[in-house]
Amino acid sequence: CNHNSGLCDSCSNGFYLNDNNTCSQCSPHCSTPYLCDPNTGFCLNGCSEGFTGDKCFELCPDECEGTCTTQGICFNCKKGYYKTDKTDSHCAKCPDTCLQSQNDDICYELDDEVYCSQCSQGYFGKTCDQLCDEGCEAQICSRDGICEDCTRGYYMDSESTSRCSKCPENCATSTVPVCELSDGEISCAECNFQFFGKNCSQSCLNCPNGCNRAGACNS
Repeated sequence: CNHNSGLCDSCSNGFYLNDNNTCSQCSPHCSTPYLCDPNTGFCLNGCSEGFTGDKCFELCPDECEGTCTTQGICFNCKKGYYKTDKTDSHCAKCPDTCLQSQNDDICYELDDEVYCSQCSQGYFGKTCDQLCDEGCEAQICSRDGICEDCTRGYYMDSESTSRCSKCPENCATSTVPVCELSDGEISCAECNFQFFGKNCSQSCLNCPNGCNRAGACNS
């Protein structure tokens, strides 16, 4: 050290000369622990896994899987995150609505848009944030919201966005199917009490015992 000031002129192995002209220990998180430049303190061979910065005292961002660059950019993203250049770490969290798969990437970025790899049952859309139509059997639909089958009380309708439309309100729900679309017309299998007609839209309230499908009162 300097005989007049008592400050260090140089440091022993494993230490570096800091701004105060005293010796600080090199980081134990250098890829070779405590091996750094004696003047700057920068690790000579990079950082050990999970650490970043020139001196390797900082932790890699939480979203990194394993190592990152000295600038904190992830080499790989943790499960539940996707690669993107829109964040400092180059990893961003997948939407919570994506299916949390154990084996595949949960989501990905394509043409600046985020897509879930799979949706949880009952959801659809590129980020799985839209509910399948209530007419879908077991709330199962395709990624564009098309029902695979219709639940009771609904019928297959090619003009509907979800391909399932609700049966007329006065169709009896005790039958399967409740209603059907044939030659462009909806017909109920049976009508509720005191209603008649092909789609049960007409009433026979004057018939105390109900009426047949033609509207004639039952005896």
